[in-house]
Amino acid sequence: MMRVCLIIPPSLFLADERVFPNIGLLRVAAVLEQAGHEVTVIDLNGVGNYLECLEQALGGLRFDLMGITATSPQMIAVRGIAERLREVALGCPIVLGGPHVTATVSSEKLDLIGKGSGRGVKQMCELRELIDILVAGDGELAMM
Repeated sequence: MMRVCLIIPPSLFLADERVFPNIGLLRVAAVLEQAGHEVTVIDLNGVGNYLECLEQALGGLRFDLMGITATSPQMIAVRGIAERLREVALGCPIVLGGPHVTATVSSEKLDLIGKGSGRGVKQMCELRELIDILVAGDGELAMM
C-alpha cells in the first residue's frame, strides 16, 4: 500500500476557479483507492495563498508519492508547487500529468521526427528538470 497525495493547482487565469472541476485527477484517486492505496486530494482552486495552504495541508504528513495535474495555464502555479514540495516533502517523488504534459509529449515527438518547431523538446527538458515522473495520457493506468 502506498500513501499518495494528489494536488489540483489553482487556475489563476479563470474569473471563477471552481467552474471546471478536475474529474481526471479524481478518477486517478478513485482507481488508486480501489487498489488499496491511501489517497489524499488537495484542491488549491480558489485559494489565494495556495503555497502556504499546501504546506499547512501537508502538515508534516509523509507520502510515498506526490501527484499534480495541470493544464498549460496552470504551469506557473505548478512550478511553485513543485518547488515547495521539494522543500517540505523531502525525497518524495513528484509526478505530473494532465493535458499540459500530454500535449507537450506530443509536441516533443513531432520535433523529434522533424515536423515540429523545436518548442516541444525545449518544454520537455524544462519539465524533466522540474518533475521526477511525467505521465502522458490516462493517468489512472500509469499510476497503477
